[in-house]
Amino acid sequence: MVFDVSKIYEDSDIVEIQFVVEDTGIGIPEEKISRIYDRFYQVDSGMSKRFKGTGIGLSIVKTIADLMGGSIECKSVCGEGSTFCFKAKFAKLKNN
Repeated sequence: MVFDVSKIYEDSDIVEIQFVVEDTGIGIPEEKISRIYDRFYQVDSGMSKRFKGTGIGLSIVKTIADLMGGSIECKSVCGEGSTFCFKAKFAKLKNN
């Protein structure tokens, strides 16, 4: 697994940070990527027992990203793994 954090934009008021998580897991079929952010959706109904998931995690991450003026994207290849990119904007504190 790879985890990377980088600053992608900054001005006097905000900073935008990008978080990238890469895994070498089972991957996600391309035609199902658009659904992975739906609440309780799982690519394979048997996954909850094998991988201990309920299908709500990515829905929560997408909601948080949207609320923070950011986004989340996924690129995946079946049998090779997935890469998730989460961007969020943070307000800078003003020195008084």
